[in-house]
Amino acid sequence: MPVLTVQRAPTSRSFRAGKWPITTATSQSGVRSKRLWGSLASGGSLSLTYANIPDDVAEDFIDSWQQTKGGLDYLETTSGCNDIQSTDLMFDGMSADMKAEVLSATAGTQWTYAAAPVIESVAPGISTVKIELIAELRSD
Repeated sequence: MPVLTVQRAPTSRSFRAGKWPITTATSQSGVRSKRLWGSLASGGSLSLTYANIPDDVAEDFIDSWQQTKGGLDYLETTSGCNDIQSTDLMFDGMSADMKAEVLSATAGTQWTYAAAPVIESVAPGISTVKIELIAELRSD
């Protein structure tokens, strides 16, 4: 599996919890009913920004994207409840309780790229990188 090996904390991060597999039906009389079709949410996302990093570090994101074949393969990550717990310092600066909630909300999933990394050159040899990861349930 491809590896994301950036050894620094992101300068900003945002998390969006995944969706539960729910359908809603409304009867002719207006009564609504909902049905849950699974036991886990999926599709959570984690957006990370690494501002003002050296270009040789920014290259790691391109390499990782290529290794996942554009998000086809999962990222190989360190051990944790959903295999992303301590990878690349992604949660550095987040409280332990918040980190636990994010990991709990994505339990049972695996992470891959939702889109290609966006790299902006801000000065000679310095770039800002933005990545979007998605937590997926697959039947591989």
